[in-house]
Amino acid sequence: MQWLDGFNEIVAKYDVFILDQYGVLHNGNEPFDTALRCFNRLVGDKAVVILSNTSRRAVSVVPKLARFGFDSQKLIGCVTGGEEAWRFIQSNKHLQKCSLITHRFSDETYDKRQDSESIFYGFPSTRQLEIVPISEADFLLVEGSGTIMVSPDVSKKIEIDFTDTGNLYCNEVLSYLKQGKEANLMLLCTNPDLVSFGAEGKVNYMGGQIAKLYEEMGGKVLYFGKPEKASFESCVQLAKKSLSNTTSKPLRIVHVGDSLYHDIMGAQKSGIDSVFITSGIHRKELAQHVNNSSNMSQLEWLCRKYGVTPTYILNQFSW
Repeated sequence: MQWLDGFNEIVAKYDVFILDQYGVLHNGNEPFDTALRCFNRLVGDKAVVILSNTSRRAVSVVPKLARFGFDSQKLIGCVTGGEEAWRFIQSNKHLQKCSLITHRFSDETYDKRQDSESIFYGFPSTRQLEIVPISEADFLLVEGSGTIMVSPDVSKKIEIDFTDTGNLYCNEVLSYLKQGKEANLMLLCTNPDLVSFGAEGKVNYMGGQIAKLYEEMGGKVLYFGKPEKASFESCVQLAKKSLSNTTSKPLRIVHVGDSLYHDIMGAQKSGIDSVFITSGIHRKELAQHVNNSSNMSQLEWLCRKYGVTPTYILNQFSW
């Protein structure tokens, strides 16, 4: 592990930069100032791909980053957990009906099939992805952690408090998973994240924990997004396609992320160098804000805990 004072120290070493969003570029509500400047400087000269565990489709990434001031039109591509899952469902024609755990929403007229950023959007009229009771489902779909839907009728949604409390063993979640297991249904998880931090450091508990519980119950789970190698391979393929006319040499690739379990582990499994951003999801585990190499022993302990070794360490994504 090598400590970096600034991202500029390694820019010349790589051809392609795979960047996480949340915790590296922004906090969901506003951009990090240093990351905004670093991104806009990098994307002007280098090939940059966004790799995000969002359950939204890839088309959601560029406009969101643009609203924050990122020069996202210069990205060579985006890969999301939602997009990877959409492609999987699209290529497996027998997957047409699902029971769903999704995000909280208040709009009683909301139709996922009309939302271009949703995994439910983009199927042919002859093969729409339907929301049905578990007894009629082909699979379970977990894309959030706030609402259970076993009917397309929004008025019949079941709101759960897991996002706020982290209580996996509430009756609604357990009943949903037990019924799925009894029916021997596969669960697709479009965002493997376990937690995220919202405004003012509020912890949000994510659908990845629900998927892990289903696994522990003996259910089959397919994850889309980091740390799965397939998502990193999708990024590599985007880069190869974009740069095919500029170089015949093997591409030098590095991934930047703030999650040891998702970003750094995924890069490590994929044979890709990595930069661990210490000011993100693990900042509380580090007990104090790591800002110099004297804190390396803390980092080494944390890396051993997750069984990973990042190539580089950087406090925040700054030039």
